[in-house]
Amino acid sequence: MRFNLTLLFNSVLLSLFLQSLVTRGLSSFCSADEIYKWTDKSGRTHYSDKPFTNGQTQAKLPNVKKVDFKKRIQKLKKFSDKSCVNHGGIDCSQGVDKSDGSVICLDGHKDNLIKFEERCINVKLYVETELSQENGITEIKANIRNESAIIAKGLNVKFKLEDFRGLEFKLEGAKNIEAYGLEVYTFISREKLDKQYPNKKIVGKTMVKCDNCSNIKRKKIRYK
Repeated sequence: MRFNLTLLFNSVLLSLFLQSLVTRGLSSFCSADEIYKWTDKSGRTHYSDKPFTNGQTQAKLPNVKKVDFKKRIQKLKKFSDKSCVNHGGIDCSQGVDKSDGSVICLDGHKDNLIKFEERCINVKLYVETELSQENGITEIKANIRNESAIIAKGLNVKFKLEDFRGLEFKLEGAKNIEAYGLEVYTFISREKLDKQYPNKKIVGKTMVKCDNCSNIKRKKIRYK
């Protein structure tokens, strides 16, 4: 199969030229009447926004529409996802907006795209664990934040060691976490948990369960 290299080269030049026009965003380039085309003695095709020789012709270019991005952004904002930030927050007690399955705000605002199921049924928790060992005392502390609009109920928090055949320690704390609330769960041992491996850092994972939790995110353990 043979290719017309000159035609291919000219097509590439035209493509690059059009891209430069769009990038520069010059309104004077948006009309095909102002683009000129001519061929030199070597057979190469040239394009310009100004006449160069007597043999130039008007180039046939596709219509380039200038976009007003500010107006477009405003239009997108008008129809974009609305939340309850400016309406007092989410009110799960009002139930689901039956028209689209979204939440209802405290002031009754219903124009939302936040799903009721995501915020008012399934609880999301964020867990950050700190572990410290000093003077033979080991302290494990889990800071658990409720990122949902409803109470997280029936929490059971444990720390499971990976190097001790699955040994677990129960962390004491509140049974429930209020909507968007934070609770701290702790375990304190008077003995070094790693006494069998004194030169190794304790490795484990905070295990969290609750009656209505669906999504639990964990941050890496912070050692003090």
